[in-house]
Amino acid sequence: VHRKIFNYNPQAKIIYILRNPIDRIQSNHWHAYNVGLTSIRNINSALLLNNNMEASYYYRNIRPFLDTFGKDQVLILLYDDLKKDDAIIQEQLSSFLNLDFSSIGNKIKKINVSGGKKRNNQRLVRLSNKNLVLRSYKKLLPSKIKLWLHSEMSKLLALKTRPRLNERNRIKIIKDLMPEITNIEKLIGRDLSSWYK
Repeated sequence: VHRKIFNYNPQAKIIYILRNPIDRIQSNHWHAYNVGLTSIRNINSALLLNNNMEASYYYRNIRPFLDTFGKDQVLILLYDDLKKDDAIIQEQLSSFLNLDFSSIGNKIKKINVSGGKKRNNQRLVRLSNKNLVLRSYKKLLPSKIKLWLHSEMSKLLALKTRPRLNERNRIKIIKDLMPEITNIEKLIGRDLSSWYK
């Protein structure tokens, strides 16, 4: 991807927001289950079968962008900072992009917030496409009723609370990610010990 972006525009500016990897993995599983991308309800079981870790290898993933575009064209932010004080993030973005955001105020609008509008549950879509009876009902029912039924079924299938990794898996993941986290700490000059304590 970094080469394709560079070939398209070598002056592109890359913004990369890092989240506590444990929080990211738990949130990713919650999202994947609730939209039907996985049928494994228990996150600790899903870790063995799904590649839920790849996106948490932050240094490995960002290094090609740094090598291709250079440090001046890559801005690395922390999700925790965005949650604490979005005005500071807005200031960093303004400086990095050389844009004046003062006319839009000092609040970053939150969109795509978890727990908001439910997305299509792919598990339901696959089930209704395979099952002859459900396929027939889909053809007969009015659109509004189909949407309502789909929404209600999605709510029934959804995990109500975010999944939590057990302590054994949490320790294993942190141990595996430590070299990545250490490299990110050096790269951005920040203490990320809250990620592994």
